[in-house]
Amino acid sequence: MEFEEDYLPEGGKHEYDIEIYSRTAVFWFTLIFTTLFGGTLLVLNLRGAGYTRRAIIVGVFSVAYYVVETFAATFIAKNYLLHLKAQDLLFALSVIKLAFDLTAALILVLVFYKRYFPEKDYYPKSVTAPLAVAFVLFVIYSIIGQGLMKH
Repeated sequence: MEFEEDYLPEGGKHEYDIEIYSRTAVFWFTLIFTTLFGGTLLVLNLRGAGYTRRAIIVGVFSVAYYVVETFAATFIAKNYLLHLKAQDLLFALSVIKLAFDLTAALILVLVFYKRYFPEKDYYPKSVTAPLAVAFVLFVIYSIIGQGLMKH
């Protein structure tokens, strides 16, 4: 693993045994939640390892991919799926989202993660905190969704 020149951890020496989220965590968070979640985990990994500029690249990719995914799914739904019943429409949109998220997960893991963390010289970081954040966001989203459904 090579470090960017502008990074030195506390103590002034390079530390090669770092604690980062595993490749598996990045993959599943991207697939189950969104590209933004998996991308955020990878950005945290890169920043923790001292790859500040590369973290920006992954962050921009994650946001851009999410925006493109949202517009593409909306376009497909408006132009090709409106004739479906509500239940079939939800299923079709779920499949489209899964396809986009699977593609994003593979890009994040097989391109970015593999490029920046080719060796397994790290300690896997617990995913408890990201799961808690995901749960809290899910609850907030559900409450807001319920409030919008009543009006």
